[in-house]
Amino acid sequence: MDYDAEKIKQYLRFALAKEDSCMKHAVATVIKTPSGRYIIGWSGPPTGIKHDECTRPDSSAGEDLHICPAIHAERRALSLAAREGISVKDATIFLTRFPCSDCTASIIESGILQLVLVTNSYDAQGALVSDMRGLKYGFELSDSMLKEAKINVIIDPNIKP
Repeated sequence: MDYDAEKIKQYLRFALAKEDSCMKHAVATVIKTPSGRYIIGWSGPPTGIKHDECTRPDSSAGEDLHICPAIHAERRALSLAAREGISVKDATIFLTRFPCSDCTASIIESGILQLVLVTNSYDAQGALVSDMRGLKYGFELSDSMLKEAKINVIIDPNIKP
């Protein structure tokens, strides 16, 4: 699917600037549907849920998520699309960070065919870079699922907000 990198960058910037975004890891996503509709998502608490301070300031990446009210950007964008009755089948999703295993499962199940990342998460041999291995987000599982589901993963630094 073709896309306008400047438009995607603008939407990602908008999502990252949301006041209720995650205090620990601001993440943004944009889904572009085959019909040309755009859905944005950002990490942070669900709409209407107050979140004045981080509930896991001393936790490492991926730890203690059960005490955090925030949802991931990918899950928010998919939920917003569902709420509005917008199909994301055959869509492209643009991400500022590599997806966790839960979000990857949702991306696959929703019928999204292409995933575009702002930064390269792979080494020259096509394996996840070492600083992503062993984290509790399940990046290795995400990588495996994306490959098995034949989701086209593209790295495009031109969309970096």
